[in-house]
Amino acid sequence: MRRRLLIACSVVGMVLVARGVVLADKTMSSLANPQALAGATMPAITGPIGASFVNGTSKGQVKSDNKCNFQVKLTGLVGIPDSNGIPGNGDEVICIADFHITMGAANSNLNGSLVTRGEISSGKVSIKVALAAQGAPCVPTGGGSDTQQYDARLTCYEPDPAYAPTFTFPFTSDATQGLILGPSGPGGFAPRPASNLIAVAGSNSQ
Repeated sequence: MRRRLLIACSVVGMVLVARGVVLADKTMSSLANPQALAGATMPAITGPIGASFVNGTSKGQVKSDNKCNFQVKLTGLVGIPDSNGIPGNGDEVICIADFHITMGAANSNLNGSLVTRGEISSGKVSIKVALAAQGAPCVPTGGGSDTQQYDARLTCYEPDPAYAPTFTFPFTSDATQGLILGPSGPGGFAPRPASNLIAVAGSNSQ
């Protein structure tokens, strides 16, 4: 499984692209032939839907590059207490990126989730992860690969101290974050937190 899973291109590069087909928000994506289909549906988006992200006021942004860097920023959140700054303490905002991957000449299919957490201060959350440095099977790339990612989606949740998924590749700096990979079928995705849903990747027009 540690072969050239180009997570920078697959997990990060497409994972938070808003699908603003109609709304006049800034969106951009790319296309890929999946080569084969994993067969498993994406996990359902679960609530309850919270009130901490106010459309038109709160902001969310995701950045990634082909060097295995992944970032999520949220601003203008309301009603969530500041976290204490200690990683893995359970008081952080949780963001989950779900995806399908087809890889290799045999078009092997995998399901996956990237689970990250971010400290919150005065309504702001900043998540910055160098995936390769955290032990994820990520190879920086500047060009083509034999890996295709599709069905990517990101959801962010309010803190849930009891949330403790089992990772295939836990982060070296914080074992409460990491990457989950599994074969095609019902497995391979992270469970959902029990806390309120903050936001999903998307567009809004106010």
